[in-house]
Amino acid sequence: MHRAQPAMLALAALVAALCLTACGGSPAGTYELDKAGMKAEIEEAVAANPDDPSAAMAASMIGPMLDSLDVTLTLHSNGSAEMRMAMMGRVESQSGTWTSGGDRLTLSFNGDTKTATWSDGRITLAGPDGRDLTLVRK
Repeated sequence: MHRAQPAMLALAALVAALCLTACGGSPAGTYELDKAGMKAEIEEAVAANPDDPSAAMAASMIGPMLDSLDVTLTLHSNGSAEMRMAMMGRVESQSGTWTSGGDRLTLSFNGDTKTATWSDGRITLAGPDGRDLTLVRK
Protein backbone atom coordinates (compact mmCIF):
# COMPACT_ATOMS: atom_id res chain seq x y z
CA MET A 1 0.00 0.00 0.00
CA HIS A 2 2.88 2.39 0.74
CA ARG A 3 4.26 1.89 -2.80
CA ALA A 4 0.98 3.12 -4.28
CA GLN A 5 1.09 6.43 -2.38
CA PRO A 6 3.71 8.14 -4.62
CA ALA A 7 1.78 7.06 -7.71
CA MET A 8 -1.49 8.38 -6.24
CA LEU A 9 0.19 11.68 -5.32
CA ALA A 10 1.56 12.01 -8.87
CA LEU A 11 -1.87 11.26 -10.31
CA ALA A 12 -3.51 13.78 -7.99
CA ALA A 13 -0.97 16.44 -9.03
CA LEU A 14 -1.63 15.70 -12.70
CA VAL A 15 -5.40 15.96 -12.24
CA ALA A 16 -5.00 19.25 -10.34
CA ALA A 17 -2.76 20.68 -13.09
CA LEU A 18 -5.22 19.63 -15.80
CA CYS A 19 -8.13 21.13 -13.87
CA LEU A 20 -6.32 24.45 -13.46
CA THR A 21 -5.68 24.57 -17.18
CA ALA A 22 -9.16 23.44 -18.23
CA CYS A 23 -11.00 25.38 -15.53
CA GLY A 24 -9.39 28.71 -16.39
CA GLY A 25 -6.29 28.70 -14.16
CA SER A 26 -4.44 30.78 -16.75
CA PRO A 27 -5.66 33.59 -18.98
CA ALA A 28 -3.84 31.99 -21.94
CA GLY A 29 -6.28 31.32 -24.76
CA THR A 30 -8.25 33.06 -27.50
CA TYR A 31 -10.87 35.71 -26.77
CA GLU A 32 -13.44 37.51 -28.93
CA LEU A 33 -15.19 40.83 -28.49
CA ASP A 34 -18.48 40.42 -26.61
CA LYS A 35 -20.68 41.95 -29.32
CA ALA A 36 -23.89 40.67 -27.72
CA GLY A 37 -23.00 42.47 -24.49
CA MET A 38 -22.22 45.68 -26.36
CA LYS A 39 -25.51 45.52 -28.25
CA ALA A 40 -27.40 44.98 -24.97
CA GLU A 41 -25.73 48.09 -23.48
CA ILE A 42 -26.76 50.13 -26.52
CA GLU A 43 -30.33 48.88 -26.29
CA GLU A 44 -30.42 49.80 -22.58
CA ALA A 45 -29.15 53.31 -23.35
CA VAL A 46 -31.83 53.81 -26.02
CA ALA A 47 -34.53 52.47 -23.66
CA ALA A 48 -33.33 54.85 -20.94
CA ASN A 49 -33.71 57.81 -23.32
CA PRO A 50 -36.92 57.12 -25.29
CA ASP A 51 -37.43 60.79 -26.15
CA ASP A 52 -33.94 61.24 -27.60
CA PRO A 53 -34.06 60.59 -31.36
CA SER A 54 -30.27 60.85 -31.63
CA ALA A 55 -29.85 57.84 -29.31
CA ALA A 56 -32.07 55.68 -31.52
CA MET A 57 -30.31 56.93 -34.66
CA ALA A 58 -26.89 56.19 -33.20
CA ALA A 59 -28.03 52.71 -32.16
CA SER A 60 -29.32 52.00 -35.66
CA MET A 61 -25.91 52.91 -37.09
CA ILE A 62 -23.80 51.17 -34.46
CA GLY A 63 -25.60 47.82 -34.78
CA PRO A 64 -24.45 47.14 -38.35
CA MET A 65 -20.96 48.41 -37.50
CA LEU A 66 -20.73 45.94 -34.62
CA ASP A 67 -21.93 43.13 -36.89
CA SER A 68 -19.01 43.82 -39.24
CA LEU A 69 -16.45 44.12 -36.42
CA ASP A 70 -14.34 41.17 -35.37
CA VAL A 71 -11.77 41.50 -32.59
CA THR A 72 -9.73 38.50 -31.55
CA LEU A 73 -7.10 38.49 -28.81
CA THR A 74 -4.86 35.45 -28.42
CA LEU A 75 -2.74 35.12 -25.28
CA HIS A 76 -0.06 32.47 -25.75
CA SER A 77 1.26 30.59 -22.71
CA ASN A 78 4.78 31.94 -23.41
CA GLY A 79 3.65 35.54 -22.70
CA SER A 80 3.28 36.63 -26.32
CA ALA A 81 -0.01 38.02 -27.59
CA GLU A 82 -1.73 38.69 -30.90
CA MET A 83 -4.60 41.06 -31.58
CA ARG A 84 -6.57 40.95 -34.82
CA MET A 85 -9.22 43.52 -35.71
CA ALA A 86 -11.34 43.35 -38.86
CA MET A 87 -14.05 45.78 -39.87
CA MET A 88 -15.69 46.45 -43.21
CA GLY A 89 -13.01 44.56 -45.14
CA ARG A 90 -10.05 46.17 -43.37
CA VAL A 91 -7.85 43.92 -41.23
CA GLU A 92 -5.24 45.05 -38.73
CA SER A 93 -3.01 42.75 -36.66
CA GLN A 94 -0.55 43.48 -33.88
CA SER A 95 1.85 41.38 -31.86
CA GLY A 96 2.60 42.11 -28.24
CA THR A 97 3.05 40.64 -24.79
CA TRP A 98 0.98 39.93 -21.70
CA THR A 99 1.52 39.21 -18.02
CA SER A 100 -0.91 38.44 -15.24
CA GLY A 101 -1.07 38.61 -11.48
CA GLY A 102 -4.24 37.58 -9.68
CA ASP A 103 -7.16 39.04 -11.61
CA ARG A 104 -5.01 41.74 -13.26
CA LEU A 105 -3.83 41.36 -16.82
CA THR A 106 -1.29 43.67 -18.45
CA LEU A 107 -1.33 43.87 -22.25
CA SER A 108 1.38 45.64 -24.27
CA PHE A 109 1.10 46.35 -27.99
CA ASN A 110 3.42 48.71 -29.89
CA GLY A 111 4.63 50.39 -26.70
CA ASP A 112 1.10 51.00 -25.42
CA THR A 113 0.36 49.19 -22.15
CA LYS A 114 -3.15 48.63 -20.79
CA THR A 115 -4.29 46.96 -17.59
CA ALA A 116 -7.38 44.78 -17.68
CA THR A 117 -9.19 42.44 -15.33
CA TRP A 118 -9.52 38.74 -16.01
CA SER A 119 -12.21 36.61 -14.42
CA ASP A 120 -14.38 33.65 -15.43
CA GLY A 121 -13.00 33.53 -18.98
CA ARG A 122 -13.62 37.25 -19.55
CA ILE A 123 -11.15 40.08 -20.11
CA THR A 124 -12.48 43.55 -19.33
CA LEU A 125 -10.66 46.80 -20.09
CA ALA A 126 -11.62 50.44 -20.27
CA GLY A 127 -12.50 51.54 -23.79
CA PRO A 128 -11.49 54.86 -25.33
CA ASP A 129 -14.85 56.41 -24.41
CA GLY A 130 -14.66 55.25 -20.78
CA ARG A 131 -17.02 52.31 -21.30
CA ASP A 132 -15.73 48.84 -20.58
CA LEU A 133 -14.84 46.53 -23.45
CA THR A 134 -15.23 42.83 -22.74
CA LEU A 135 -13.68 39.91 -24.56
CA VAL A 136 -14.89 36.36 -23.88
CA ARG A 137 -12.90 33.17 -24.16
CA LYS A 138 -13.67 31.22 -27.32
